[in-house]
Amino acid sequence: MNCELFQDKNNWDYLTDTVTMVTSVLTLVVALRLFERFSFKRQVLQKQLETLYQLINVLQNWTISIGAKGLKEGDDTSFFQYGFRVKFFDMKFKKNDLNYRELFFKEKLLFTYDWYEQNPLIGWDNNPFLPKSIAEKIENFKITFPYPAYETDFSKVTFIDLDSFDQTVKREERPRTNYIHNPKDKICTDFETFHTTCNELITEIEKWLKKYKVENLNLK
Repeated sequence: MNCELFQDKNNWDYLTDTVTMVTSVLTLVVALRLFERFSFKRQVLQKQLETLYQLINVLQNWTISIGAKGLKEGDDTSFFQYGFRVKFFDMKFKKNDLNYRELFFKEKLLFTYDWYEQNPLIGWDNNPFLPKSIAEKIENFKITFPYPAYETDFSKVTFIDLDSFDQTVKREERPRTNYIHNPKDKICTDFETFHTTCNELITEIEKWLKKYKVENLNLK
């Protein structure tokens, strides 16, 4: 009888040890897989942050040239003409800002061929490590097909160009016009739409950074 009890106890101990060992192995396998999964996620997130920092550096160094001409208020013959050089992150100015409010009129916005061919946002929307929500905002800057445009066809017009002081821009001599637009593209609607598009990109960048506790960057 005692031998049977002793044998049963040994069998129970063996079974318990086996179950414990199997459980430990399974726990280790699950832990390793979770580690690999979260380690991969951390690597992807780190790559996304690095890519976003690169984009921020591009935008930080980007100056947009804004030109405008048109009829003076209450005068059917005289023209005014003026231009601005605005850093991308300074596009956060308000619509009623005294320095810029003349730009907010309902007229098609023109771009230069240089902008269409060389603006620094080109290709960023296809970067696999750029957060999708930010890439979608960059897509809004696309001009799908450049139609030649002539400023003389507009009584009031605003046109967007790359900074004339940017030495990396290859200026091309255009035989007829240097201006383009596409009436089907939202970005060409008017300056207010362009201004909004810039601010939506800035807001999305700040929102994404804040989500990962990256705050108080000097974006200007």
